[in-house]
Amino acid sequence: MDEVRILDQDNVAIKSIAEGFKQRKNGNSQWFREKRDWWDECNERDRVMNLDADLYELSQIITYDSLSEMVRARNEVLKGPIERVMARRLELVQKKFSYKGRKEIPPEEQEIVLNIRRRIDNNFWEKYGTERVSMVVSNLEVVFPKSAKIARDIARSSRLTLAEARKEMPGLYWQTKVDYYNRYYGRQSAGGQLGDRNHAVYIPYCNYFGTSDVRLVKALESEFKAILVTDKLRLFRITSNDHHSN
Repeated sequence: MDEVRILDQDNVAIKSIAEGFKQRKNGNSQWFREKRDWWDECNERDRVMNLDADLYELSQIITYDSLSEMVRARNEVLKGPIERVMARRLELVQKKFSYKGRKEIPPEEQEIVLNIRRRIDNNFWEKYGTERVSMVVSNLEVVFPKSAKIARDIARSSRLTLAEARKEMPGLYWQTKVDYYNRYYGRQSAGGQLGDRNHAVYIPYCNYFGTSDVRLVKALESEFKAILVTDKLRLFRITSNDHHSN
């Protein structure tokens, strides 16, 4: 009944499907094997990037001496020889195993509110400029254009509650909620999952949310009613008029 939009402006998916039908009709199985090899290689590279991010999250230690070194290492993972990438993955896996069981999980409401405030604050710095925001935050009592507005925005951010965020900025609320569950309960959590991630994804400006993650389903069921249940998959409509009260 409702409109569905697929975000693929260049129609890459449709073109790939059409090419696949063409190659299959011509009996070209090699095309499919090459596509599969390319896909598997991309997954290997993604796993290494995930593992690197996990280790930083667990250790809070920056392992690169400079930004240029970090960029070089990232490019090596994304574009370097696959054999070297797989060796790097094994190295990171061993390091991640040493952190098994050490990950502390903060309360959901507290972490979500803090992350929302961080995103809002980062927007202040980009919107108004580092110098202006710093002067207001430092309480230097320097008056300049928009200083009063910056002060009001900062004060509003510091007092923001979870209920206000959910009502006034649902897109930011849901993105932060998904980030919380992906970080602390996803397959990438500290448990030696070899860099495999199984993230839930929030699509901005969409009224629906689908997931098969058990913990996330329980969290959603506390606020919304599932409108579709298929095996482990639950589809929720996350608009205010679809709460349990209705």
